[in-house]
Amino acid sequence: MTVPVLWTLHHAIVGRGLSLHAALTPGRVLAPADRAAEYERLEPLFAPAERLVTLLSHVPSF
Repeated sequence: MTVPVLWTLHHAIVGRGLSLHAALTPGRVLAPADRAAEYERLEPLFAPAERLVTLLSHVPSF
C-alpha cells in the first residue's frame, strides 16, 4: 500500500515535534542542546503541518 506523501510529511513533522517537546518539557532531565536547536528549526513547520490536516481530512481514504 502506498502512503501519500503529504500524510507522511504531516505525521513526521508532528511526531518529531512532540518527541522533542517532551524532551524539552520543564521538570524533565535537561535535554541536550542539539535537541533544543532541532526543535527551534522544526517549530516554524508545525503550523503548516497542522494546516495539512484540513487538506487531508477531505481525502476519502483518510
